[in-house]
Amino acid sequence: MRLGPKRGVEVRCAATSFDDRDYTPAVREFYRLYRRTAARDRITIHPYRYYETAFRIARDLARQRLGATTPTVPELVLYQAHYAGESLAAIVVARWCGAATYLYGASSSRHRN
Repeated sequence: MRLGPKRGVEVRCAATSFDDRDYTPAVREFYRLYRRTAARDRITIHPYRYYETAFRIARDLARQRLGATTPTVPELVLYQAHYAGESLAAIVVARWCGAATYLYGASSSRHRN
């Protein structure tokens, strides 16, 4: 149905451990949303450094495996959803061998519909 795009929500890959783009701003924005989610839903989360370290380690492992004919390490990917220039939600997934596994998700309290 693709309801999000019909309502002006844009989802994009904000960071991945398989390329050289700076993932720090995306991880910071994810953590900002995650802290709000934790407060709203009364859940415990790790400190920021935990998530930044996960991306750094995943990137370091991927760089060590450059040139391999098949991926030998999982890829961490951070997707973000935006509406009217505002970050609404983010999700971190691990992709490996054709499957994606949900790791963490965060959302704003605004525009929840």
